[in-house]
Amino acid sequence: MADVHVGNSPIDVAVNPSSSLVYVTNIESATVSVIDGITNTISSTIKVGSIPYAIAVNSITNMVYVTDMGGGSISILQNPKNANDNNSNSNSNNINVTRTFEKINGFIAPAGIAINISTNKAYVSDYASNTVFVIDPKTNSVIHNQGWN
Repeated sequence: MADVHVGNSPIDVAVNPSSSLVYVTNIESATVSVIDGITNTISSTIKVGSIPYAIAVNSITNMVYVTDMGGGSISILQNPKNANDNNSNSNSNNINVTRTFEKINGFIAPAGIAINISTNKAYVSDYASNTVFVIDPKTNSVIHNQGWN
């Protein structure tokens, strides 16, 4: 067992078993901490939105999805395939750097997120609109939403 100190107010954790990386959303730091699951050390810290809340990993595509309740968006992070990726916005020169790939906008306050790797769909709950959105990760667009009153 090991203690790993991350940003302020860690709120959610996701693991990518394919890369042994662990992702933690830090709600008060507005960051995601990336932990090397083998060495239990911080690999990088990424600034993500204003209130990063939930996080999910697609272990097949190595994409990571972070809901931003404050910004009404989802940030998509990507693990580079090699250590020479200079497009990283991390605070580390380690091999396990991660970079922001894209954002999906159009939500009010996205909270929870889950990935179904069998269907390659992401499901996002929006706290403020009582809606669940279905996202196609191939196009990074909403393909369906269902609201409840």
